[in-house]
Amino acid sequence: MSTPVATTPVWASAVSVALSALSVLGGAAIAVGWFMSAQRSHLRQKLILGLGLTDFTQGVTTMIGSALQLSGNPYDTNSPACNGSGFVYQTCVIANACWTLVIAATTYTTLVHPFSRCTAWLESPYAFLVVTGVILVVALTPSIAVTAVYDMVNAGGLCWLRSGTRSAQLTLFVPRAFALVGVISLYVRLFIFFRRRDVGILDSTSDRRDPEDDDDARGAKRLSVASLSARLAVWNRRRSSDTIYQPTPQYARPSVPLDPIPGSPVQFNESFSARSRNPAVDSALLAARDDDERISPSTTPLPTPSFLDEDAVRNERKASVTVSFSGLDPSSSDGSSPDLPGGASHPTSSLTPSSRSKRLSSGAPPRTSDTRRGDRGGGGGGSGGGTGSQSDGNHQGSRTRRMSLTPRQVNKRLSLLMAVFPLAYCALVAVAVARLIQEISTRERAPTGLLWTSRFLINSMGLIDGVLYVLVQVAFRWWVKRDST
Repeated sequence: MSTPVATTPVWASAVSVALSALSVLGGAAIAVGWFMSAQRSHLRQKLILGLGLTDFTQGVTTMIGSALQLSGNPYDTNSPACNGSGFVYQTCVIANACWTLVIAATTYTTLVHPFSRCTAWLESPYAFLVVTGVILVVALTPSIAVTAVYDMVNAGGLCWLRSGTRSAQLTLFVPRAFALVGVISLYVRLFIFFRRRDVGILDSTSDRRDPEDDDDARGAKRLSVASLSARLAVWNRRRSSDTIYQPTPQYARPSVPLDPIPGSPVQFNESFSARSRNPAVDSALLAARDDDERISPSTTPLPTPSFLDEDAVRNERKASVTVSFSGLDPSSSDGSSPDLPGGASHPTSSLTPSSRSKRLSSGAPPRTSDTRRGDRGGGGGGSGGGTGSQSDGNHQGSRTRRMSLTPRQVNKRLSLLMAVFPLAYCALVAVAVARLIQEISTRERAPTGLLWTSRFLINSMGLIDGVLYVLVQVAFRWWVKRDST
């Protein structure tokens, strides 16, 4: 980083100016994109804004110094302009490392511990102000101390500590190495977290949970007694919805002799004997035991007052006897009742409440005029089969239709996409950290090619962050639109 002025070629200064200008544009793009983003209230977006403003400031500092070096008017050693440039650059180096580490830690906490107190605090409105204040204190304090104690010299368009000194090496190595190790550690643990749950990092199927799984949402917490009870309750609900209740019959139904029904087209010659049936079918019959006793045919004639019409009482008795047998329908034979005046068919509304309750308890659908018309015209099952297939198709279509994303799912998607910024920082800073490790361990100057490669990567940090921000926004909108429609 601290290349002498005499060995600074013109092409290197020109490349530094170009990369610094592009970094300024990248930082400005992040700021403009934040103001135009609909998710600017999220903490991740605010953290990226802080990173973009830091890249913008660092790009302006290196662009001015490289432009002065290219024009032949470099900074004077230990001048106010040089000290100011070195102070701003040192502050940006530490702030970049802090922003990157905070973004990685926020991503890890949001994805691995979504219900923790730390995640709840990060979603509060004052979290960004607290984080910004801490980062400014951490970045400004050592920068002020370094500028006040050490002299700043021109190092190829950038004012920095004298080349080869241990202070110049440590002031760059410590913040970058700390951020690099922290990001790698958090992302390794994040990768292990997804691997243990057999879920891809970019997989979205885990976002769609069944409504019964809300009690089991805290999957990341330890299996305590409370969580075990909640899991067992959900499991019991699922088992109870899948199994069929099979009660034990408490009595055997005796044989009921059936008397001939006057005017009915169907006559019974033998009685219904008690027989073993499926317990699931007997449960419906047991539930309708009282209704069967009330509406079963009886040989005792109904008391008829003198002011009631005998024909009307006989018709009502016939209707009650006919409805008691859900498998028989008088209208299926001739469509009219011989005892009703004018040959009018018996209406559906004449069903007594007890007979309706029996039909509902036995699982038979209520028979309306449309149903009877479909039975007569469809040959017994064609119409019903078409209706069932249509309802099944609608049910399957509703199950396969994508549901709209919840705010927590949107937050998860955004956190996953924001994770690329710490990765880019690690890739750009890795060369500089390797160079510093070589200089500290060997106490010798690094090769010139490695020096310029390290500087160019650092100068292009704002450019890379700006490009990543645009790609993240485009990918996020496409991702949400795909899974919401």
